[in-house]
Amino acid sequence: RVTGPAFSADGRCVAYGAFAGGRWRIVAGDRTIPVSEPVVSVFLSSDGSRVGCVTETGRGRRVVAEGRQGAACDWIGSPMFTADGRVVHFAARASSKFVVVDGREIQLGDWAVWDAALEGDRLVFSARQGRELWRKSVCLVP
Repeated sequence: RVTGPAFSADGRCVAYGAFAGGRWRIVAGDRTIPVSEPVVSVFLSSDGSRVGCVTETGRGRRVVAEGRQGAACDWIGSPMFTADGRVVHFAARASSKFVVVDGREIQLGDWAVWDAALEGDRLVFSARQGRELWRKSVCLVP
């Protein structure tokens, strides 16, 4: 079994999760990284030097990157690396939605979110609240 591929922005690296011999691993270019939980998806930094994944746990999904495991959540969306190597992603637990920046949670309320992009030290994304559509921005610097 393999996950869908992830490509670095510069096109030089491809990564994917693979299950073989009873074990999960991430294959990223010429690197193989063991993973202890089933891999759902893989993501790369823009130059392919950093690799992370979303895994399935008994309590939900979590982001695993650079040797660190995030908290389990009901939903994980748009994981990515900032230029300085921090991990950013959307997440939800029950009805609470938030942006996670290296483990720090920034509440989003009840917005439906999509189309995320990094712009400097901000995460910019589209959001819907009820019938209203918005373009939102969250500062990633504490």
